[in-house]
Amino acid sequence: MILFKAMISLDNHAIKKNTHRIRFNGRTNKRFIGNSSTVLTAQKYLENRLFYIHKDIYGGKTITEFINCKLIFYYPYEKYYTKKGKVSMNLADLSNLYELPQDALQKAKVIEDDWQIVGHDGSTRALSFDENYHLEIEITQRVVDEKREKDNKRVKR
Repeated sequence: MILFKAMISLDNHAIKKNTHRIRFNGRTNKRFIGNSSTVLTAQKYLENRLFYIHKDIYGGKTITEFINCKLIFYYPYEKYYTKKGKVSMNLADLSNLYELPQDALQKAKVIEDDWQIVGHDGSTRALSFDENYHLEIEITQRVVDEKREKDNKRVKR
């Protein structure tokens, strides 16, 4: 059963890994490590789009059960293929692409916590149907037997 589905156009697929920058907190006069402004902007945009899609189409009720989160990252032709027609080696690893959308789903209150995601079945990088970046998200209910569900329940602190 599909619990949530969205197709979102993006400027680029941002990844959180290896994008940390040293920043300065003017209030405390201390330095700290934070995400780059590009990643923060991309995450905020995705959070806002997901929040309004979830609120307007799905009524805004937060998903609390175990789920499968299928993420399809669409790339434009010139980024997906090299000039020789082979799939580019410069595409981000699929495992690195997961983190930003999962965090955005949680902050937009589509899902309660990203630990609920027990699989990414069907997730892939794909060639875009137009010359833009897109992210397709499909969340389906994951059926887990009762014994396994009790073992997997996270203790709230």
